[in-house]
This record gives sequence, structure tokens and C-alpha cells, in this order.
Amino acid sequence: MHILVIEKKERLTNGYRYIKEMIYNHMSIRMFELFQEVVEKGIVPKGIKTDAILVSESKEELEKKFQFNPDKLEALNLNLEKHVQIIV
Repeated sequence: MHILVIEKKERLTNGYRYIKEMIYNHMSIRMFELFQEVVEKGIVPKGIKTDAILVSESKEELEKKFQFNPDKLEALNLNLEKHVQIIV
């Protein structure tokens, strides 16, 4: 005998922690795939953040290798306004 539950309502007792973790895991996978794409295109990443890969190439060099679309959510975005100091 099998029982199939079509709909179930349950009060959320642990908050949104698991949803947050799922979102961060998805973002980590996306950043890993983007990191691999950057390396495959011959760019040496200088660093990686939660939502950004830091490189030292010029805007022109990056625009030759990637298609940037600022109007689309989750698209590649080029930000030249932030400067990063690398301490070794």
C-alpha cells in the first residue's frame, strides 16, 4: 500500500535558513562555472568574492571575450568603479 500526498501545509519552524543556504549553494556553483569560463578564456583571476570575480584586464579586453548585458538579471556585469588593493 502506498500513500501519495498531493498537498501538505506545515508551519515553518526553522525560518528561512535552508532557503538561504540553497541560494548561496546555487550562487557558489554559478561562480565556479564563471571562474572556469574566465580561466578558459585566458584570463588569470586575481580574486573571487561572493558575487564577483576580480581581474586586472582592461574593459576593452573583457568586452572582446565576454558579452555584458546590464539590463538582464544574473548577466555578466562590468564594474570598473571599484579598486581592489591586493596584499600579499
